[in-house]
Amino acid sequence: MTGDEDERVIERLRINALFLSDALENPSTDDMADLPLEYRKLRRTMIVAERQAVLAARSEGRYQEPAVRSVLAFLDAEESALKAGGADGKKSLM
Repeated sequence: MTGDEDERVIERLRINALFLSDALENPSTDDMADLPLEYRKLRRTMIVAERQAVLAARSEGRYQEPAVRSVLAFLDAEESALKAGGADGKKSLM
């Protein structure tokens, strides 16, 4: 870290790390509960909704194109990372 990072970004990373750490350290005794898998499924649903909202805002001219492209690129990258984990918790080739 350089010290120039936005505190909001650092806080988000801390929250994500705590979530994953907790899921690893305190696995559910219920075989049906896989928190990382549930997270990936819900996050994918959120990404679809976020992408639709950004595209709607773009068509209404509410944001400048560079900002829209930046957000869409971020969503694409996050979606790719989720796909790499696989929907069933196994690595995916696609």
